[in-house]
Amino acid sequence: MMQDTGDLRVEVNFTPDTLYLNWTTTFPGVTVCEEYSTKLALRKFNKLFPDLLSPLDYDFRWYLTDTLFGRGQCSQATCIPCGRSVACDVPWRTIIEQVHKSCQEMVSECRYNDVEFPCCEYFREVDSEHGSCFSFNTLQHKGENSLFVLNRTTGPGVLTFRLLSDAEISIHSPEELSTYYLDGKLKEIVHTFIENHVSLLFSVVEIVNGEQLRMEPIEVYSYGACRLAETTKEFYQQCGCVHPVRDLSYKNVYCNFSGITCWDLYEGQKEKQGAEKIAKVNCLPSCVESELKTIYYSKRWEKDENTVGTLVEVRMASLPTLRYQRNLLRDKLDLVVAVGGIGGLFFSASVLSFLVAMGNTESNVTSGVKKQAGTSQQKMYKLVDIKGGGLLVDMMKRALQNKQYAEIDHAIKTKVEPFLYNKGKGRYIPISHLVLLRNKERSRHKLLPPLRGMENPDEEFDVEKDWPLVTQEEYDANPSGYRELCWDLKERGAVGETILHLCLLNASSLLANLAKRLLRFYPKLINDVYMGDEYYGESVLHITIVNEDPTMVKFLLDAGANYHERCYGNFMCPEDQKASRNDSFDHEWVNVQPETNYNGYVYWGEYPLSFAACLGQEECYRLILARGADPDKQDTNGNTVLHMLVIYEKMETFDMAFEVGASLNIRNVLNLTPLTLAAKLARTEMFFHILNIEREIYWQIGATTCAAYPLGQVDTIDTETGCICKDSALNLVVFGEKDEHLGLLEGMLIDLLKTKWNTFVKFRFYRQFILFSCYFLISLVCFTLRPGPPDRALNTTALNATVGPLNDTDLVIEVENCTIPLNGSEFDPGAVEIMNGSKPDGPQCARFKSHSKEKDKDKRPRESDMEGWWEDLTEDCRLMNFESWQAKVRISAELLLWVGALAYVGAALREARFLGLKMFIENLSTVPSRVMFLLSCILMLVLPTLRLWCADEEEDHLAVIIMLTTAPYFLFFCRGFKTVGPFVVMIYRMVMGDLLRFVCIYLVFVMGFSQAYYIIFLSFDNPNTPEGVDDSVSNPMPSPMESIMAMFLMSLTSFSDYYGAFDRTDHEIEAKLLFVVYMIIVAILLVNMLIAMMGNTYQKIAETRNEWQRQWARIVLVVERGVPPAQRLKNLLAYSQPMANGKRALVLRINQKDEDKEEMKEILEMKRTHERIVAKRKQREAQLAAGKGHLPPTPARDYPITK
Repeated sequence: MMQDTGDLRVEVNFTPDTLYLNWTTTFPGVTVCEEYSTKLALRKFNKLFPDLLSPLDYDFRWYLTDTLFGRGQCSQATCIPCGRSVACDVPWRTIIEQVHKSCQEMVSECRYNDVEFPCCEYFREVDSEHGSCFSFNTLQHKGENSLFVLNRTTGPGVLTFRLLSDAEISIHSPEELSTYYLDGKLKEIVHTFIENHVSLLFSVVEIVNGEQLRMEPIEVYSYGACRLAETTKEFYQQCGCVHPVRDLSYKNVYCNFSGITCWDLYEGQKEKQGAEKIAKVNCLPSCVESELKTIYYSKRWEKDENTVGTLVEVRMASLPTLRYQRNLLRDKLDLVVAVGGIGGLFFSASVLSFLVAMGNTESNVTSGVKKQAGTSQQKMYKLVDIKGGGLLVDMMKRALQNKQYAEIDHAIKTKVEPFLYNKGKGRYIPISHLVLLRNKERSRHKLLPPLRGMENPDEEFDVEKDWPLVTQEEYDANPSGYRELCWDLKERGAVGETILHLCLLNASSLLANLAKRLLRFYPKLINDVYMGDEYYGESVLHITIVNEDPTMVKFLLDAGANYHERCYGNFMCPEDQKASRNDSFDHEWVNVQPETNYNGYVYWGEYPLSFAACLGQEECYRLILARGADPDKQDTNGNTVLHMLVIYEKMETFDMAFEVGASLNIRNVLNLTPLTLAAKLARTEMFFHILNIEREIYWQIGATTCAAYPLGQVDTIDTETGCICKDSALNLVVFGEKDEHLGLLEGMLIDLLKTKWNTFVKFRFYRQFILFSCYFLISLVCFTLRPGPPDRALNTTALNATVGPLNDTDLVIEVENCTIPLNGSEFDPGAVEIMNGSKPDGPQCARFKSHSKEKDKDKRPRESDMEGWWEDLTEDCRLMNFESWQAKVRISAELLLWVGALAYVGAALREARFLGLKMFIENLSTVPSRVMFLLSCILMLVLPTLRLWCADEEEDHLAVIIMLTTAPYFLFFCRGFKTVGPFVVMIYRMVMGDLLRFVCIYLVFVMGFSQAYYIIFLSFDNPNTPEGVDDSVSNPMPSPMESIMAMFLMSLTSFSDYYGAFDRTDHEIEAKLLFVVYMIIVAILLVNMLIAMMGNTYQKIAETRNEWQRQWARIVLVVERGVPPAQRLKNLLAYSQPMANGKRALVLRINQKDEDKEEMKEILEMKRTHERIVAKRKQREAQLAAGKGHLPPTPARDYPITK
């Protein structure tokens, strides 16, 4: 059977994609259909032909709707649905052409991944039960345009277009047609005059499951088209006619109103009999067809008179997960086996081996998931397999059809019972054995000691070895040390699942009935969980919640399902924690690193209650909560239900969860409450919403409201001790690096910062600024009055003498490049070094290497050794000579500067003591200029030691460093002023970002070219230098270091001295060629690129809203951290007020709009309900503690099952 669907011709490729981790994902089909409405049809028909509508009664309007939107045609006989005949000469075709809209009238402004494309070229017209539809289908354009490619590089896709008319938008598999088979959750009606922005966020859930099907050579194939053709055949067999859009081969048997009514009655009868909503048909499944799920849907209206139509955004949440890809790969391999027989079997096996060989030892895909490609190895899969087939499934289908359940009951007793412990009564297993069973799947360095000595733990480890028999009394004494299991661990599926998991994993009414049947005989199966590390802990209750089936959730809860079961498998873990997972014998849960960003494919909080909340399943949430589930239970990361809702930004569900009793004060492993977690993750709307929930309203007059905001989780000062709370909301927002954090610096937070500033920070800030200014001025006096070294000029007489002996040996200076002939007979040969001594007939130069200074025999004798020591020190050390007034002023300033440096270092040590070393270092990292200043203070304290040792040269070096590291501290204070603060931020960003990247690339070229020029200048020859004399003095690049400096100067366009020396080398052409290349790459390209990068950074910071506000806020908190805890607590009491419960709060008067007032009323009502429910829960817990609890849940076998 082949269905021609116009432009929808999809070729099937039966070749498995081996690169399953990085394969190209197909964007689902998006079909836009005119709104299917009887009223709309009547309105349009009456407008075009007002005279024809009056004789028709209401029943005939359905036929009219089907004709207009279903492209029906009038049969040869007259249409008599209600006793009145209407001739077939009504111009139906004219009505259709005038009523239906064209593509240009439906969609415009189409963009895919922010790339514009022509709408009607890609939104192609298709026939469906909705009449005229236009479908965006990436499979139609495969190979035509790389625009529609989706993979790990491009990321998830997003399709946006403007809808110009009311329509029904459906998201479906690209192979599928937009028919009534599609799940209703994926069909959204958009009204262009009610909403102007619609967002649809969907995810790929699982592949479509199929049975063992016939194989026929089909050149053009679509599973959706084939299924439509099969149901059309069934339509014809039941009613003797077909819908006009079903199949063109039934041209003469189109249904009228009675025929369509026949089909509606037939489907209703099927539904009453419990048949599946989507009947299985004899069609070959397309390998990549998927089921989709809308996980977010929002509509917004903004008053804009210029808005035309509705902007629709269809966004893929994420690329398919490994679990989906593995199942998809398995179907592809099964397809190859079915088509190719034995040859295909060997080919598929080789492909799988190739895939396993491609992975490294640290692959995220566990061995159990890999085994799912060969499900025939598991005995359990013969009863129920992953695709929803199997022996029990076939028997259950016959039982539902025949209403005879003896066969299925006998099969359950005989086929299932051998897989169970103690014939279904269960057995207690030590947690340590289960941990070892899970741990054997990890890499060798993560294996526990009992497994580390095994060569192949996966095969050698026997879970039942040394297995103790645990009694009920032992379990009651230590329930956390054991787990009760019903299904044999050695007979489980590839990832540790049971047959009950498989029944509920394939969400269908048939398998749900089979699951209920199984629980009737073996009720303890209900609490068995996945045992493989990938999905460890996942129970049937988790699966049912994900399937969004509240009815089944209620059944499982009534049957005794554990609503506190934790699902902490690798698949449900945040992505950045997967590499750190390891096991411990002490507990069943998995150890992970605490630091995380909470991003994960299905990180939903481990508990069933958290699953329901994250998926927006309010009905399931209330069902589980009503059974006694605790919403404040914490997962491995310490997150509760409210934490998870903050992570996923589900405000409506958050309100519901809080209203029915969830707490806002629980902290997770990172010491974050829901409020501070919203601050850390920059969830702006959630943050301000939680603030509004926690505030207390004092009074309201008109638009003015007086409210108290508790400071316990917000302020950086602890309300009890005065210590700094680095996990407070204010600290997380101010020191956050995301751009979204800037949006949080509004409202209450900015008011709190201003209050701190006015209360105590402003005074301390300006005091520090004045003190440092005085310190800097004193340093200027010290270093500007500092004397230089003694005059290097020789005595004039000595310089002009050309003849005669030189007997003065008191010279302490060094003479360089002199022109004095060495004809003095009284020179000490050891005191003079001959320069250029190789020219005996020319003037020679000499320099004094040393001198033998003789003591003045006539000098006055010293009165004491101390006096002599001081006299020698003042004579030898120029900085110790205090005879001039400048020296006296300098030494006084140096003493003051030393005392000031000591005071600054002492203050820093004091701050480090009450802040703690870790926080003190974090505090310094936010102010680099302060680090430099403290370094200068420490060096200043070292200067007196060098002065006493008369190390003048070393002291000069330290003085230069001190001067360079003191002045930049002014930048810290400049950040506090709005006029210059943004420029300081720009300097920091440019130095740490643009300049750092530039230097990395710049050094590559400089180092390469400098060494090349050094080699070239080894052949440098100065013609002015006599023969035999070294030219290194006049060589521009005599050493590698000098060549590097020369390259730096040349990049600054200072190259005249070097360019003129090129012709004095043996490689003039090479030197000039390298010069041209270097100037183009470095001086022109790189330098100008640096200027452009800095200009871009300047523009970004200048346009960033609240950027200076963030820098000012950081100064406020940095200054605050320098205050002792006792003083901080005193300041807190000064700017806060006590609440009724004794906690401190910031009282503000705020102006509210009408929307804010409505929200305030809703929050007040929600808080009252929250308090009432919490009180009831505490009362119930007290009753349970007193032994007055309710009876245990009724076992599943007492629930009637229809026979």
